[in-house]
Amino acid sequence: MADLFRTMGAAGQGGDPGRQIAMSVASGDQSEPNVDPIERIEWERLVRVAELQVADRTGLDVARGHALTIEPVTRAVWASRSFDALSPLLGRLAETLNEGPAFDDVPEGLEDDPTAAWMKGLLASIGPLMAGLMSGTLVGRLAARSLGTYDLPIPRSDDSLLVVAPNVADFGNDWNLPADDLRLWVCLHEALHHAVLGLPHVRSALTDLLTRHAGAFRNDPAPLRELMDDLDLAPLQELMGGLDPMAEPEALMQLQQVMAELQQVMSPDLVLG
Repeated sequence: MADLFRTMGAAGQGGDPGRQIAMSVASGDQSEPNVDPIERIEWERLVRVAELQVADRTGLDVARGHALTIEPVTRAVWASRSFDALSPLLGRLAETLNEGPAFDDVPEGLEDDPTAAWMKGLLASIGPLMAGLMSGTLVGRLAARSLGTYDLPIPRSDDSLLVVAPNVADFGNDWNLPADDLRLWVCLHEALHHAVLGLPHVRSALTDLLTRHAGAFRNDPAPLRELMDDLDLAPLQELMGGLDPMAEPEALMQLQQVMAELQQVMSPDLVLG
């Protein structure tokens, strides 16, 4: 529920709600320290070794026109940058879900009820907010667990690799791994994926498959229609009729309860078409 209201707040302020949610989920709403410059130098040294090894063993060009760079970042920065990189796929997914069946059915006898009209308008407006919430949560959870750019084998357009420094450090501590050995493994993993996924025919085929997959999801309208059929709108009409900016806490709690029920129903019940 907090994520939904945060999304609505970001949208109202002209911000990018999906990105804000992604960064918030990634960092756990906590301030993250910047990566130590010495650690940055170590990553740059190791990625040069990895680049040479991948090129020597595979014969592939790791970089595409520019020198390959690697940037150790915080979880929030990784989430923000990856939100941009993944935006074509996330946008396609959001478009697909928003193209789902319209919930025009109003319970019998309430066609002219103003509260029913309000509910219908709310459901129409909440769709894009839920899409932003879903996209942001997805990227934020990836940022909280990923080690680098290619934990998911999705082609990227530039020659800059991102590694999530705190995740790499936590993974190494959990398994008692030498820091340099783990960093070199991550560099090899990232450089090899960058080289293979950068091949034009691989990139084109994989991007096409991912785009088609993202466009194949559909909303399942059944739970929402059941809610609309069973929902008693009379208490909500009474509540909204007396609600003002200085409303009593009890009234606000009732409104939050209604919104929570809506969020539960609107949570993606998806089917793959």
